[in-house]
Amino acid sequence: MEPSEAGFGFGIKVDARIPCQAFIGKVAPGGAAALAGVHAGDAILFLNGVDCSEITRPEAVAATKLRPNMHIVLERVGSGK
Repeated sequence: MEPSEAGFGFGIKVDARIPCQAFIGKVAPGGAAALAGVHAGDAILFLNGVDCSEITRPEAVAATKLRPNMHIVLERVGSGK
């Protein structure tokens, strides 16, 4: 995913109480994330090659800054995929 002028257009939430603790918070309408099909609540499995199964929020935010383009592996929660 390539950023728009406003960035990638999504927020990250981290909750250590659930198995895949990193997930998408808000998605900006018309932003790069929305155009790529990202939805609020999607679980983040990998973020720029970083395993997000036990990541902290500062680590997740730092992982978004590793490259100019975003490589993100998501799981649609509740979809069975």
